[in-house]
Amino acid sequence: TSADAADWLLEQYPHSNEGIVLLEHLSLHRSDTERLARAYLSGPTWTNDSPYRLFAQRLGLNGLVRLLDERKDRDGRDSELLRYHLEPIVRNCPNIEDQREAADFVASLK
Repeated sequence: TSADAADWLLEQYPHSNEGIVLLEHLSLHRSDTERLARAYLSGPTWTNDSPYRLFAQRLGLNGLVRLLDERKDRDGRDSELLRYHLEPIVRNCPNIEDQREAADFVASLK
């Protein structure tokens, strides 16, 4: 099931790029994708943008931003790196309203 696949990913690849690569090839229920996004995006900012692109594609840009906004304890360097990864994703968003809301979040990163 979708839940079993999500559990397996979290057990085998708790916070690794390999888990993201495997997730790119799975089709999961939205609730399981959100659970994985919370787990994978709860730690420090990733050094590459692939998790952010993947979860923006699966959850929508505002879904991604909503999850990222749950974490309020980013330090300056972490916020800068997150902003660096998100700016191109926001710029390329085809929905103007989603783009505007996400841009507000990116601008709030300090």
